[in-house]
Amino acid sequence: GYLNIARSADVLQQLKPEEQSAILKHLGVRGGRGVQAVLKYPPSTAGGIMTPEALVLKEDATVGEAVKSLASFPDRRQTDLYVTAADGRLIGKCCVHDLLGADPGVRLSQMMQRAPEAILPERDQEEVRRLVSQGNLRSIPVVGPRGTLLVVITQDDILDVIAQEA
Repeated sequence: GYLNIARSADVLQQLKPEEQSAILKHLGVRGGRGVQAVLKYPPSTAGGIMTPEALVLKEDATVGEAVKSLASFPDRRQTDLYVTAADGRLIGKCCVHDLLGADPGVRLSQMMQRAPEAILPERDQEEVRRLVSQGNLRSIPVVGPRGTLLVVITQDDILDVIAQEA
């Protein structure tokens, strides 16, 4: 089933480091890496609520390659594909629905929305919630100081925060 990474990290933050290690071993490689990535940040920040796996392709990838990646991507909640330069910097995004009707040979760099809004992982989760709701965004990318794409925060991640606060 689906492992809620942010919620799992919240629970683990209540435990001692040795207890965290014992539990992380049982989450499997993917889940364990994801939870460890979220544990680096306070739970009230963007980094603390992020989804560690994002649908990301390089700018020279084609629509056909993107659709093939979509078919094997495990998280069906993500409806945006993020486009990076060769050095990992975020440079654009494409809506998954737009890919479905496009010519398979077209490069993502030709059809992407350039310079999507992005945030740093230290940003307060309340600010992230406001950004997502005001901008009517399905997801928002989290980038490092040099613009390198780290992860994505989805609408579902924000809804989880709202539910926890309620």
